[in-house]
Amino acid sequence: SPSSADVWHLVRAIGRGSSGEVYLASNAMGHTAAVKIVSLVNRPEADLRRHVQLIERELTVLKAIPQHTNVVRYLTHRCRGNRVFIFMEYCEGRSLRQVYIQKGGPCSLEETRTYTEELTKGLRHLHSHGIAHRDVKCDNVLMDKGVAKIGDFGAAIVLGNYHQSSFIGSIYWMAPEVVKRNGHNWQADIWSIGCTVIEMMSANHPFPEYPSVDLMTEYLASQVAVTVPSFIVDPHARSFVATCLKRDPAERVRCDVLLDHIFFKSSRSDVSQAP
Repeated sequence: SPSSADVWHLVRAIGRGSSGEVYLASNAMGHTAAVKIVSLVNRPEADLRRHVQLIERELTVLKAIPQHTNVVRYLTHRCRGNRVFIFMEYCEGRSLRQVYIQKGGPCSLEETRTYTEELTKGLRHLHSHGIAHRDVKCDNVLMDKGVAKIGDFGAAIVLGNYHQSSFIGSIYWMAPEVVKRNGHNWQADIWSIGCTVIEMMSANHPFPEYPSVDLMTEYLASQVAVTVPSFIVDPHARSFVATCLKRDPAERVRCDVLLDHIFFKSSRSDVSQAP
């Protein structure tokens, strides 16, 4: 991992994170890293203060996460002048969103099952260390050697004994309680897992029948029943999505319970029951 003695060179831009540009970087020893560069230049005073708080929050979260196969690993960070450089493990694959875009269509049931199980294991790890991600979607799940890893912790928080009521995340993956601003917790991530399964199986954002932020916000704040899209045919996948998309956060189960869902066992049992 990077040491302060290392000199890193930016190789190329590889994307945009929630709070800055992300570059592939390498050093003389042949190590690679993904570096998010957050610029604090030309920001009004109040905005600057808030931005510094957000960076500090993100770094607090990153330092609190022990290593896990399904979570992009934090390496180090540096401050240079008005810029903060956050070094993360470089995932050479693409995001899950890029996977289905380049494929030109939805993920297969088998792919969806595998990626969802890996995503849920990553979230179980975060939640067990008191962290909520709060922006779970295909764009923030990165592939590395065929393994799905959760990345971009710009919205993540260390859960305290206080209620979070800020409006944060991406509207189509956002839980109703986040939109209503009446406090949210790890349960918001469970809702987002269900939305991410819909996204993988449709190669589109969930709830496309609400084509604007206003309409989607209105739907989430309402009591309209949540229905699993008809294109999800597999009964176990339907049951899994329905388990995640409970309007009442108190009815949503923890990741370890989700990982026991028959959706993850069905492929293995189908094989063993084959004649």
